[in-house]
Amino acid sequence: KNRIIIMGLSTSRVTDIGVGICCCHPGCIGTVGMLITGSTLVEKESMASSRITDIVLHVCGHVAVMVTGSSLVEDENFSTSRITDAYVGCVCGVLVTGAGTVEDE
Repeated sequence: KNRIIIMGLSTSRVTDIGVGICCCHPGCIGTVGMLITGSTLVEKESMASSRITDIVLHVCGHVAVMVTGSSLVEDENFSTSRITDAYVGCVCGVLVTGAGTVEDE
């Protein structure tokens, strides 16, 4: 396998998974979600690259926005997101899956 390594963390793409806590319910609940928006120009492993401002939809029906990403790698003028990057909204969480062959700083 060819690997593209740019200082360490696997980059994330549309369909990658995050885990978090949603507090837009009567009591906060643990939940999982999936990145549903991404780049219109850049693909990683045949899926759209994800960036700060992209949306994570959780199984509870609530959404969150990516807020952290690479300080060195951009896609359409937004920092690319990676495993462990955070999102906030009704749900606060982190990405836990990403590309197996593409890493960003």
